[in-house]
Amino acid sequence: MRALRGVSRRLSTPALKPPSAHALGWRVTPVAHALGAEIEGADLSHIGATEFAAVREALLQYEVIFFRDQASFDPAAHRALAQLFGGVQTHPAYATVEGFPE
Repeated sequence: MRALRGVSRRLSTPALKPPSAHALGWRVTPVAHALGAEIEGADLSHIGATEFAAVREALLQYEVIFFRDQASFDPAAHRALAQLFGGVQTHPAYATVEGFPE
């Protein structure tokens, strides 16, 4: 995971152009005029550095992104994806899934 965290830092440099969701075969459909897009074809349960770069790029472009039909996106995959964006935290006011306090 640590190597993937460096991806987000490197994406901010203008020398590197991250892959687009379209380049990965994902379909991106804007859902509102001002912001938001639905991304189809992505499997968030198996995300590597290339896919994460495309997700992050879409998030920067659309500000809100939606992923449907993530049947195999279990709590472990959810935590792994969240950790790619940075440290995760707990909040005492919200319930958690057993074994996943984040």
